[in-house]
Amino acid sequence: MIWKLDPECLWSDQHSASDYIINAGVKAVFCVADNCDICPTQYPLPFFRFPYADNVRLSEGQIGVPLKMMLTATGMGVTPIVVLCRAGLSRSVAFAALWFSYRRGIEFQEAVRRIREIRPGAFPHQLMIDQMDEYRRTH
Repeated sequence: MIWKLDPECLWSDQHSASDYIINAGVKAVFCVADNCDICPTQYPLPFFRFPYADNVRLSEGQIGVPLKMMLTATGMGVTPIVVLCRAGLSRSVAFAALWFSYRRGIEFQEAVRRIREIRPGAFPHQLMIDQMDEYRRTH
């Protein structure tokens, strides 16, 4: 399934995404999973892969690069984008929430709260929450 955060950003697990990406009118894919099975050649659109594990500390660049690419894409009208990971519960939620917090000018924790309203089962790994929250507060 694909969940709609707002008109510009969706998030998904990779298995659902493969069925719905084209039908949802997605303009760019951001995969933040180290174990992504989706092949970029499946889709005639920009595909960006950031092979991140769920329970490791990411560097400032590992957070900043995909975030800036997502913000640039949506700022240029390349919407909607989809952020996906293996299950659509942690990494994709954390990155979608970070994007949402910047794009809408809200705190990261508020963005996570709003995502949980849409998908109550969304629960990023605590390390992901801590480092995304820290990144948002310091950048």
